[in-house]
Amino acid sequence: TGGWYNAGDFGKYTHMTALSVSHMLRLKAALPAAAAIGLDMPVLYPGLPDLLQLARWGLEWLLKMQNSDGSVLHKVDSGGTVYAWGLPPEGDPHPRVVQPGGSLDAGVFVGATMQAARVFASLDHAFAVRCRAAAQRAWTWLEANPKVTRADVNYADADPRQEILWATCEMAAAT
Repeated sequence: TGGWYNAGDFGKYTHMTALSVSHMLRLKAALPAAAAIGLDMPVLYPGLPDLLQLARWGLEWLLKMQNSDGSVLHKVDSGGTVYAWGLPPEGDPHPRVVQPGGSLDAGVFVGATMQAARVFASLDHAFAVRCRAAAQRAWTWLEANPKVTRADVNYADADPRQEILWATCEMAAAT
């Protein structure tokens, strides 16, 4: 549960969620007044502006994608080759499967969760602490596994250096 579906394939991708969350958090940091505009949506997390409720929705899903060893799963979808075109997500007849992740996924996870730890520190301390701890676990895994790549027919990137750079910058900003 949580997160957002991608396009019409109903996949939920770690890197796409991390990027979406990051943009929301950057808007909050850069233009607090704009980030406070109501979006006329149901209250998911009382006390948070709508934009941060959406960011938290994505973050809660990202946190579920982390393994106990700190690594981060790549996606949840129907396997990447079969799609339920024309059906709503709840009508997808295909079994959902989890795809293993790699350095790219851990890098974006560290970037988004460490950024969230900073933004949520004054709004929800317990959640910020949770995000920071998850980011640090993923960072430890990433330091030991900087070149783990995964094949994905839809989103393949054999070079995780950009994602590792983002993680490195967010870890540096946190210290």
